[in-house]
Amino acid sequence: MKTDTSSNNRYFSQFSCADFLKALAALAAFLAFTHCLIEPADAGDNKFLLNITEVKTSEFPKIDISLYFRNAARESQNGLASGCFVLNENRVAQSVNVTQTSQTISAAVILDSSLAGGVHGGLSKKIMETAAGYLEALDKMAIFTFCTEMCAVNFTGDKRLLSSDDAAGQAIDYARTPEELIVFAAEKLCGQMGKKHIIYVTAASCFINDAVLENIKAIDEPDRPAISFLKINMPNEIISSGVFGGIASSISSATGGCYREVPFKDAETGICSIMDIIKSNYRLDYISSQPYSNGRKRLLNLNVSYLDSVTSADSEYSINFNLPELDFGAGNNPVYYQEIDPAALERCAELGLTLSANVKFINGRASSSESLANIGFGAFRVNGRPEELSHCILTVDNLFNVCAAKYKFSGSLSAEYLKSMQLYRDPKEKLELDYKEKLFIKSSAGNQTVKKAGIYWSPSFREDKYNQWVRVFMSFIPERMVTDGSLRYAIYLCGQSADGMEHEISFDGAQLQYGLIPTVFTENKTIYLGPEDLKKPMIQPLNPRLEYQMK
Repeated sequence: MKTDTSSNNRYFSQFSCADFLKALAALAAFLAFTHCLIEPADAGDNKFLLNITEVKTSEFPKIDISLYFRNAARESQNGLASGCFVLNENRVAQSVNVTQTSQTISAAVILDSSLAGGVHGGLSKKIMETAAGYLEALDKMAIFTFCTEMCAVNFTGDKRLLSSDDAAGQAIDYARTPEELIVFAAEKLCGQMGKKHIIYVTAASCFINDAVLENIKAIDEPDRPAISFLKINMPNEIISSGVFGGIASSISSATGGCYREVPFKDAETGICSIMDIIKSNYRLDYISSQPYSNGRKRLLNLNVSYLDSVTSADSEYSINFNLPELDFGAGNNPVYYQEIDPAALERCAELGLTLSANVKFINGRASSSESLANIGFGAFRVNGRPEELSHCILTVDNLFNVCAAKYKFSGSLSAEYLKSMQLYRDPKEKLELDYKEKLFIKSSAGNQTVKKAGIYWSPSFREDKYNQWVRVFMSFIPERMVTDGSLRYAIYLCGQSADGMEHEISFDGAQLQYGLIPTVFTENKTIYLGPEDLKKPMIQPLNPRLEYQMK
């Protein structure tokens, strides 16, 4: 079959090269357009900023996180769904609740007399430019100084007015006081919209009467401002900000504000830190998957996925001494304790543990049993209760008779644990030493939990009283550690009265270490099971000296 191509040849002969290039360009534009319709935007096209502004641990294991998420124009980016947030704590994903908290703010910035009057006008202007840069939508800000009129710039959303050269350059009225200015600014805030804030900026360690807090608390709650302080440390500053910092921190904490102290060169960073908190637009809360307070640093990594881009921020926190107040039925006697990270004890079933401490019965007589000192280790539930969990407790009385035993407490007499210890003691798991028989160390036979117990600093008796320290120890093999966070572990010290009278007991040098024989009590030979590293000397698990008054 013969094909006639003459018409096609004639068509292409009339189609110029320029026309061909134009057609290709049109086709490329069309393909690019359709590609945009069906393909997501490139991740690099969307730039966002994320700051974790605050991590609250006061209700641990519940953690509250505030964050500030904004776009490249530094405007708050609201409306994100909960699924946009992924939080990891020590590389473990957490189940978080997300709440949007963005709202209109009205902020009163007080420039202390140390920054007014033109002496540090350049610094004041930079601070105000930075603070004003956060304003958006209905937000407003005002400047108050130690001048005659006090209100240097009234509430406005115009960033140019807030960073003008005249804003902080007025003559200083030294008759004004910080308290007067704070209360005056608070009153002016009452007529403004949204959440109220006062930011007190100073370069001097001035005195602030904490009675100002009562004046703030007297304001109706909807108009009550949060007060934040920014202390700028000037070069060659001599006077310490300790007293001012303490009072300012207390006022900030009580009103929901914050305290920041920065060197002169970081003044803008300091005001940014405060404004980030004020402008935080999301709150995350979760229950930590590691609900034990072991002192170990918790590393937080937050990823926010939005408009095909992922923005990350990191932070950290640590928790110490957070078990609920232990109640072992010792009446008003305090229980001192240190929670231990179970991950640090992972080899204890293999190597064993030794718990030891110094004890002193001040003015304890040698004629009768008057006082008991208890030194224990055991597991607790997350709520701090020890029911149905194993504990090893070493008890020594003022006659220096020692008993080391395994206990399993039940909930029937939950307030009488130490008062009725014999009810919970395993009779097969007990070592007793009679000091009069000069029995200082005793070992168990077989596969018992408690392996050794004894005294290895013998006390001396003078003038019918023991006033010297005695060091006692107990070695044991605990049950295998549960590291999923469902159980918590602690060592604890407590005293009891054996005769119903008040007595004084002192504890010192408590230590927990691997092995079934206690080492010499020195830093370079003792393994302290601390939060970070088992291979180097650690701070003692309990306070170096615990003076203890029995009740």
